[in-house]
Amino acid sequence: MSTHQPPQLPLQLLATSSPDAAVRIAIPVDTAAHGVELIVGAHLAITRHRRLGGVPVRAIWYDDHRSAAGGRAAAEQIIQGGIRYVIGHFSSRAALAAAPIYAEADALFIAPAASAPELTKLAVRRNVLRLFGRDDDQAAAIAGLLRKFEPHQEVELFAEDNQYGRNVVNAVAALLTRAGLPSRILIADGSEEIPATIGPAVLAGTHEFSARLLRRLSPRRCRIVTDDAFTPAFLEESNSTAEGAFVTIFGFDAPPVEIHRLNADYFRLVGNTPGGYFLTSYAAAELILSALRKFGDCGGLGIAEHLRTSPWQTPLGHLGFEASGEVRGPSWRFVRVDQRRFVVF
Repeated sequence: MSTHQPPQLPLQLLATSSPDAAVRIAIPVDTAAHGVELIVGAHLAITRHRRLGGVPVRAIWYDDHRSAAGGRAAAEQIIQGGIRYVIGHFSSRAALAAAPIYAEADALFIAPAASAPELTKLAVRRNVLRLFGRDDDQAAAIAGLLRKFEPHQEVELFAEDNQYGRNVVNAVAALLTRAGLPSRILIADGSEEIPATIGPAVLAGTHEFSARLLRRLSPRRCRIVTDDAFTPAFLEESNSTAEGAFVTIFGFDAPPVEIHRLNADYFRLVGNTPGGYFLTSYAAAELILSALRKFGDCGGLGIAEHLRTSPWQTPLGHLGFEASGEVRGPSWRFVRVDQRRFVVF
């Protein structure tokens, strides 16, 4: 476990959980802008669990450095520490490296942000679950929005040079070709000069990459940005150039009052609005804790099997899992940036 506690992660919230609890949940995530969402989501779910009389639970943070090597190292520390429940690894690179380690050790791993389709195909056992959308389904949503706009110009697909960026733009390009729409893929780092074209642009990468690139794109273009950009940090770093851009999000058909309540709790704790991985992180923790209250501490494989067998009622609606480990319930949708805010489209 990392001993460094960066100020942007409110790790003091985890100190309010039971320090001597027999049940421990690992929350491995990096220190980038989205990491706070996992910390707060776990804290709020544990607070509710405590109010409902659940067994004492302790949450422990591990830094996975948003990399394959970091994910593998964090997973090995978690398993060596005897922890059987894991929520995290927002980076697909980290999640893909860590998942086989959890599978081999019979630890339950719920990924509330990793979108690589390969994730649920890695484990030989049934203890790896994804509570998030897949890159190929996100690509289908983006291609559908582009078809709705009926673009007459070539669509430029900007990919950050990583697995996530390439996965999304390759899938979007294939779908556009099938629909008879021209496109071209450009591998970028977000700092290069961009020709002054007017066709639609898709930006697939981290929120830092998308913010850099938007400063070089004409605001008159239709711009669609992938899900990592759904965070207040993206709005700040893009410096108003995100106005009018569409951002994909993975959302719940939950009662608005519940989402408002959770978002208000988040704001109260950290002073800003949550990004795209807060609700999925909260839901992942809520599912594990609900199963613990109902079935007791029956281990990673036991809780995983209980989560797979039937839908679960949560504050965010009914959730369930396919045999593959993919979640049933939420879906990809869009928000639009309007006056430095995300507005439902």
